[in-house]
Amino acid sequence: MKFKFNCKIVFSDGEKFFGESLCYKTNIFSEIVFNTSNLGYEEIITDPSYSNQSLVLTTPHVGNTGINFYDSESSRIWLSCLITRNIFKSISNNFRFVKNIFSFLKKNKIILLNGFDTRSITKKITRGYNYACILHNKNYNVNKKIFIFSNILEKIPYVKYSSTKISYLFCNFSSNFYQKKNFLFLRKVIVLDFGLKISILRNLVKKNIFPFIINYKFLSNINLNNFDGIVLSNGPGNPKIYKKIIKKIKKIKKPILAICFGHQIYSLSKNFDIEKLIFGHHGSNHPVSFKKKCFISSQNHNYFCKRKTKIFSLLDNTNQGFYNKKVISFQGHPEASPGTNDFLFLFRKFFKILR
Repeated sequence: MKFKFNCKIVFSDGEKFFGESLCYKTNIFSEIVFNTSNLGYEEIITDPSYSNQSLVLTTPHVGNTGINFYDSESSRIWLSCLITRNIFKSISNNFRFVKNIFSFLKKNKIILLNGFDTRSITKKITRGYNYACILHNKNYNVNKKIFIFSNILEKIPYVKYSSTKISYLFCNFSSNFYQKKNFLFLRKVIVLDFGLKISILRNLVKKNIFPFIINYKFLSNINLNNFDGIVLSNGPGNPKIYKKIIKKIKKIKKPILAICFGHQIYSLSKNFDIEKLIFGHHGSNHPVSFKKKCFISSQNHNYFCKRKTKIFSLLDNTNQGFYNKKVISFQGHPEASPGTNDFLFLFRKFFKILR
């Protein structure tokens, strides 16, 4: 397959990768990560946890099932750039097809890089090269001093932009729910939105948990006595810069369900150390040891809690969560999307501790 080599990715050591640029063309400097999922690209690119990141998809062919919008995890694409080996530009014959991924990215003005050696780029990232310049001018030379700004990127409060601006109720119950008069079994929770995936809300509702979603800054305005528990959602960026919300979480005595970024916020509220991983965990095939059993989880995070625990990653032994009578805190994504259903039981367990 022929590609027009009109774009390059430049890393801090000067190594360059060439390919073609499609859709929106502009020069950027950003954090670069990779995702090992073979499927679920619609869920991945609409996940707010990827805010302002350049994302490499390791699967060699992307886009053959198109976009259907029901699988989208939010109302927009959050990443800055999508990097693929080969992207499908034609109309898909998938029965759920609404729009092809190429048109979807183009409409949202997202940089799409195609024809790149994604295997080599992935290996580069695993060696600790987490930042790169994406340039659309072959003759443009990169000053290595620009990589000094990588420290600044880690201090940007991305959650400020990914969190909801208004408070709202998520009421997606089926008609059978109302007919059965299950309101006595309904549990009300506050969901702190750091960059929420809609699949989390859908799974809460399936377990008769009624979520009220608020901006993470509004917690002090809420009377928690009116609710049975609190959910700390996933989100983008460095959790250590949100010191005010960490102090507020320390005072909460209600049952807590913490997911991904929320797990890191909860860990900090317990004075546990948080550090950045060399290249992060991003994919739907990460094995986790939970109660001496192996589960496959969906992961999307660059930071981890240093506290040792019995719930840990079987890839690098990093902390994957805490589990007790009042708290379910998980570093991965129990809702998956994309991924397996191995950890869906955590929503059922959360309902039980709310009772």
